Amino acid sequence: MLNNNYYFTIFLLLIMSNFTMAESKYKKPYYGIKLDLTQVGVDIRLNDIPIYYDDEKGQLSVDLPATTSVINGKNELKIIAFPPYIDDENKMDKFLPGAEVSVTLYVQEYDDQSNTKETLSNISIKYNNDHKAEILTSSYDSEQSEAKFIKNTTNSTIVNRTAEFKSGFPTWQWQSGVDIENTKDNFNTLLSAYKNIYSSFKEKNSAKVKDLYKNRAKETAIAFYLENIEQGHSKISTGEDMNDPSLKLHDFWLENMFLDIFANGKMARIIDKDNDQPILFVDKESGTLHLHKFGFYKNKNNEWILIR
Repeated sequence: MLNNNYYFTIFLLLIMSNFTMAESKYKKPYYGIKLDLTQVGVDIRLNDIPIYYDDEKGQLSVDLPATTSVINGKNELKIIAFPPYIDDENKMDKFLPGAEVSVTLYVQEYDDQSNTKETLSNISIKYNNDHKAEILTSSYDSEQSEAKFIKNTTNSTIVNRTAEFKSGFPTWQWQSGVDIENTKDNFNTLLSAYKNIYSSFKEKNSAKVKDLYKNRAKETAIAFYLENIEQGHSKISTGEDMNDPSLKLHDFWLENMFLDIFANGKMARIIDKDNDQPILFVDKESGTLHLHKFGFYKNKNNEWILIR
């Protein structure tokens, strides 16, 4: 049984963040995305927030958490599809006929033992013999807005669909941030924010790292019904790579990096064409890379805040 400290802590988190809780028919709503794909590269987004990226040829079926990406009101599900890489060097020129991708946004009770899911939105596309996508119909179509092509060519497809609902979660901090412009100054100041995190890792300054991650941990605690911010830090593994003796912090990586703005202008990151970011750790024995992903918003004081 949960103790009173749980309810007090969640209440305190909401007060600290100036959040307003929305109504939902679920006591503890959990949002996820079911993704199925075959022979197609994809960038799956919810409210223009990246959920999953895969540029390689293959077949996949996976469930992905989307709780921290839903908002109250109109939610946009989007598939950005592109011909996949056959290997590290060779990318296909066109989509393969028969290649397909299906994305379903669903909600369920967080602790539902029966795993009962309610579909909120769905997009399914399949490529024909002319290498162009066709939108597939489903039993949910009558309950949803229309799935629409934003772009549909033989080497690029973008299709979206909206669904309106009360998420049951507060207004997230990034939603009140300023609109971010793609400028050199924004690139340079965000780069400084990355370097601040990097130097904290290099110094193994746990207190500073936890302070930099506090907003991210706070919202994670709310999204996953954790008892306090400390559990939020545990959920996102704050500082774990830094303190793992089997890992080594790689040199700060800046080759071919650029400013990428997402969340409809409310968040940004620095990435290269493979969606890699400047901070990574290397396994000393195997050489395996541990890539760190960050999403920042800019508050009204023009400060970059790590939030995702």
